[in-house]
Amino acid sequence: MPRVKSTTKPLPFTIIVDSREQAPFGFTDIDISAPAGKTWEVKTLRVGLETGDYSIRGWEHLLTIERKSLTDLYGTIGGGHDRFVRECQRMEEMVRRGGFAAVVCEADMNAEINFPPPSTTLGANHLLGTVAHLSMRHGIHWYFMPGRREAELFCFRLLQAFWKQRQHELEDLL
Repeated sequence: MPRVKSTTKPLPFTIIVDSREQAPFGFTDIDISAPAGKTWEVKTLRVGLETGDYSIRGWEHLLTIERKSLTDLYGTIGGGHDRFVRECQRMEEMVRRGGFAAVVCEADMNAEINFPPPSTTLGANHLLGTVAHLSMRHGIHWYFMPGRREAELFCFRLLQAFWKQRQHELEDLL
């Protein structure tokens, strides 16, 4: 049986990673469907984003994903609440213009409720109530993943789904 030579092909979009993101996802070793004998190369570019941590080049005005670790989420809802509400307002504006905004948390609900960071005095009920309020008020999707790797994979899939949806919409216009 002849062996197919493997080639690398860049994804048709570039992931923008906010330059202020302190622990960015690398988007490496992601199993992406590709034509036989090909593997996809995930391209990233570090740029200062006005809102969120991840987007797609050319779609920064309509797509944003904010990444939160468990400690960061508690800190944001607690002491950083006012700043985060302003960010949610910017995310809401993207949604109003037909875009998509999400927060992807690197912890599942069990961790959020039962294992808050030791440095916080914020209760789980307050945290969950605030998440529910921000979601409903600003039209932001919230996803809780069991860990960092799962959050990275899901973030990639959200970015990919947005790009595919926009490509279908553009094809429908032609």
